Amino acid sequence: METPRKAFKPYDKLRSIRLGTFTWAALAAFALIASIQVFASSGEYEPGAEPTLSDQKSWSAPGRYFLDCHVVDGSDCVSVDDDLGVFAKKNYTVTFRSNSLDAGRYKLRFDYRNYQGTLPPGYEYDVDVLLNGRKIAGRTVSLVTGGKSPWVFQREVEVPAGESTISLSWKNDRELRGAETNFGVISVALISLDAEAFSARNDVARERDLTTYRAALARYVSDKGAYPKQVSVWPVSADSKLVRSLDGYLKTFLDDPVPDARDYYYVSDGSRYAICADLERERGKRIEGGPSGMRKVTGSAAECELLN
Repeated sequence: METPRKAFKPYDKLRSIRLGTFTWAALAAFALIASIQVFASSGEYEPGAEPTLSDQKSWSAPGRYFLDCHVVDGSDCVSVDDDLGVFAKKNYTVTFRSNSLDAGRYKLRFDYRNYQGTLPPGYEYDVDVLLNGRKIAGRTVSLVTGGKSPWVFQREVEVPAGESTISLSWKNDRELRGAETNFGVISVALISLDAEAFSARNDVARERDLTTYRAALARYVSDKGAYPKQVSVWPVSADSKLVRSLDGYLKTFLDDPVPDARDYYYVSDGSRYAICADLERERGKRIEGGPSGMRKVTGSAAECELLN
């Protein structure tokens, strides 16, 4: 291996070359542009470094974690921000590689949106979705860019054991004059249908548990005249104030079906309360119960708010 001094030795000769001020300025500008291009092409995120899950039942990756990208029209694969991975107006193919999964039926899902520009009527992309190099539908899938953003494509697929590659190839051969629309891939996921059914059962259990807590709290307030106070949102545990207060009103402590990862939460000012749980199937939502009933809202259970 060359020493650092030997590696840079060829550049020592430049010191003996006399060049004009303009020439040196041009060389400096060229070097700066080249360095920017190298940085831009390498990106903040390493292609193929997508996160993995250990349960072998599901996998997902932000769009920016593509394994490779092929561009027909000569432009670059562009990472925009934390929401969008890669986008282009037309003629792109991006490929993702999953972690090792169990063989079985999965739901392939990817979220996409228009990154920037107008959405005229009739503007749509033709998207080929490939699993391990084969079109999963055997035809081109048309995705209309109208409606709310982001948009979602879902399809059931048969996945072999081990790693899989998912490719999305899009183009717009119906381009309308004056339209400035970019197709952006936000995320790609393979979700085991067994895992989804399991998540659905967990959510049913959460709703049942919260109903049980509400019934116990109704009996408690009938006897005591006020709900157990908890001025800040706090996880419900076997030794929490709520459970200790409900001794005699609650047959047994009820914990989230996934206790290592999730908790129920409780908050009360004495006259109002809320008890909340995070939902699995509807990510980013919680179910919360209060004196007058239960509802689903956006936000985590840790953001539980007092209900009448």
